[in-house]
Amino acid sequence: MAGVRVDALPSRLLCTSRTLAANAPYVVLSVLAHTICAALRRRLPGYGSATPDTLQRRFLNTGGIILNRRSEIVVRLDRRTYSPILRQASLPETITVPWWGGRPLRYQYA
Repeated sequence: MAGVRVDALPSRLLCTSRTLAANAPYVVLSVLAHTICAALRRRLPGYGSATPDTLQRRFLNTGGIILNRRSEIVVRLDRRTYSPILRQASLPETITVPWWGGRPLRYQYA
């Protein structure tokens, strides 16, 4: 999936029971994207009122590699102009992922 934007709902979304059921995945993904963007925005210093497209351009489109180690998953993000802001953000260093058997997910910044 290339990306889900907050404004990703189809323009012809009608609120009837039939079309609402057919478009439920769009609604769920849109609400999820909005919630994730809001949470990220609150944790990034100076980006409390940033728009979703600004967050996507500056942070979410960052490339990198995923290292699958036996005991953990490491996401190594490429160096970008905005890397210092990510380092200053109040993001957890390690996240335990229950559906990976409790293995941790960790981020590294190049």
